[in-house]
Amino acid sequence: LEVQPYILSYELSNDDINTLFALRSRMTPVKNNFSKKYGQNISCTLGCNETEDQQHLLDCKYILNELKDKTILAECEYLDIFCNDNKPIKTAKIFTEVFSVREKLLEC
Repeated sequence: LEVQPYILSYELSNDDINTLFALRSRMTPVKNNFSKKYGQNISCTLGCNETEDQQHLLDCKYILNELKDKTILAECEYLDIFCNDNKPIKTAKIFTEVFSVREKLLEC
């Protein structure tokens, strides 16, 4: 086994590293990652009627409406989380922002 480069990156905060690890291991708190818990109800918790999976978070209209900088999503593709170059660094930061927005929306 070898340590993935993003874990040793000085460009990522601990929160970003934890986010990227959770994404890569599919342990983020989205319904499709825990489908046994939610059964047939895996549609978006925020109400957009799409399947709530990790990739959906980058497309969810409710999250998009609340993002401060909507242009950041143009720099990100979901599969970048699995790259071994610098792409996961940018993607982790974007997902950290997306999760923050999502949590605020869920609190309402």
